[in-house]
Amino acid sequence: NLSTLSLRAVASKGILFLDFAVGAGYDKYSSDLSFDWQLRCQTNSCRAATGGTSDLILRPSKDGITAAPVEGELETAAWNVFGDVALNFLMLNIVGELGYQKSTDVIGLDELRAANLKDQDLTKEDLKGGRFFGSFGVRIQL
Repeated sequence: NLSTLSLRAVASKGILFLDFAVGAGYDKYSSDLSFDWQLRCQTNSCRAATGGTSDLILRPSKDGITAAPVEGELETAAWNVFGDVALNFLMLNIVGELGYQKSTDVIGLDELRAANLKDQDLTKEDLKGGRFFGSFGVRIQL
């Protein structure tokens, strides 16, 4: 159940064979989630600890083990700005775009540490902010 809301505002101007555009946008993504896991006891010591059964269903919770799967809704949002330049030659169009996107719901290092996740340099870098993006396209009109 993934849903996306994308809003864009764009201003553009064409001069001879050149087109210029600048814009800004907002994206909101949401999805339902549900997960759990099952542990299979294959060793004799594991079966002895579970009273002889080979299937022991364990599900995560804040307290340790719970009888219900984890369910909820995952949401994130981001804003972006971008600029386009296009060259129009009768049947051939060439377009380039550069932009920047930044999340509005950034997870901080304190939240990761509270979840007992390892503090890594890659994680620190990923949480610093947004990302630049670019694209290039060619269209032939017949």
